[in-house]
Amino acid sequence: MQKKILISSALVLAVLLKSVPCVSLQPPISVKWEGGVFLNDRVALQKEYDWSWQEYGLDASVEMFMFEKARAYATGTLRMLSFANDSQKIKSGSLPTEYVNQCTVAEAAVEINDFVRPGLTLSFGRQQINWGTAISCNPTDVWDVPDWQDFFNYGPRIGADCLKFDYSFGRYGLSLIVAIDNQKAIVPFGKFAPAFLPELGAVGATVVENIPDTNLEADYSLQNDCSAGLRFHGRIYDVQFSLSYAYCKDHFPLIKSVFIENNGVPNRMLVSTIVQSNDSLVRIKKIGEVFPRLHLLGFDCASAIGKLGIWAEAALLIPEQNVLYDLDLSPQYTGNVDKGSLINELFGTTSAQRTVPYCKFVAGLDYLFYQDLYCTLQFIHGLDNERDGNVGNYFSTSLDWFLYDKKVVFSPLGLYCGLGNFRDIKNSFCVWGRPQISWLAFERAKVSIGVCLLYAKASSRLNAVSTKNNECMAAISYSF
Repeated sequence: MQKKILISSALVLAVLLKSVPCVSLQPPISVKWEGGVFLNDRVALQKEYDWSWQEYGLDASVEMFMFEKARAYATGTLRMLSFANDSQKIKSGSLPTEYVNQCTVAEAAVEINDFVRPGLTLSFGRQQINWGTAISCNPTDVWDVPDWQDFFNYGPRIGADCLKFDYSFGRYGLSLIVAIDNQKAIVPFGKFAPAFLPELGAVGATVVENIPDTNLEADYSLQNDCSAGLRFHGRIYDVQFSLSYAYCKDHFPLIKSVFIENNGVPNRMLVSTIVQSNDSLVRIKKIGEVFPRLHLLGFDCASAIGKLGIWAEAALLIPEQNVLYDLDLSPQYTGNVDKGSLINELFGTTSAQRTVPYCKFVAGLDYLFYQDLYCTLQFIHGLDNERDGNVGNYFSTSLDWFLYDKKVVFSPLGLYCGLGNFRDIKNSFCVWGRPQISWLAFERAKVSIGVCLLYAKASSRLNAVSTKNNECMAAISYSF
């Protein structure tokens, strides 16, 4: 019933918006509407063909131009997600509602050109800010919130709530950003969650899945939650470049503390019984999270040699302070408990984060063959959720072949390949992606079919989610 209501509402709204694509209120003010309806269904190939993903939604954007120098714009998505393998949990209401029905506002901002003086632009509100030039993965983009809810759709982001000044002078420009809030990254739910969950040493990531988490920084304050950054960008000959600095917070939290409940097990058996996750006597009751503060030094550049595009982007991330692990033991523990030894045995170290700088970077190229064949290749050192001691190496590649006056797009390559341990690549690599073919059935309507593939060797970081997770995908969208 919910699915029918959502689809009907989306279609009605689409017809209404289509009927008023551009409304002129007064000579200095005009409004433009755009959007689309979509569905995306996937079937698991190795689980008796169960539905693994069902998505139905509406995208809408509105843009208002005012008095020649100002514009207001907003972009949002209304969608319903259904995880058919967990349908009974959804019916019982045990899943969080945001994983069933979602209303996401990616952007909602006002932009004023020539503010105070020519060349100065002021914008405020929720806005997407991408400081880098790389595709999908941008190490210098610490502002937008990563949205990994769909594991096979890497790249979508939600804008940052911020105030931004852009000043242009000739071929150069300067940007100043002040963000007023730090939002938590959106990670997959269910079977793909272990790929993003922090590990607890000997316990392992799968044990902390579905355990309630508490933000230890829940009390909002400007000093604690605000971030600021400065970027200088320009062009020298045919090379675009930028230098940036940001004082920011990570969107992916660190596990800082663990509350362990004991119902009668001797202290000396603490860690060994936690590892046995089925043991109900000693269990992890709750985890505490913090969002570490970082200094970022960034650089990116892009150029072209004929039809060959080249770009590079790098970020040096410097944690502001050490984050030490902590254990919160239930009152049932008696006698002296050596927390230091227990922390070291449980996590493998006493520090959740060190002040050791670490680097992320991307280098890539693209090429257009005869106007109908477009390919890209990138080397990536560090994804969004990786940090010091856990930064991996990846290749990403795509190939789009445009056929029949670009009405058909064949994309056999849309893959990410994780290299793992260079000394043992054959046992530590992983591959995931979504090869597909799309057909523009008629104007504004597109049909896509493909497969979502995930393969990981035993010692790779995606091994926990690689078992029986290949899927067949079909998607339909109509834009207006």
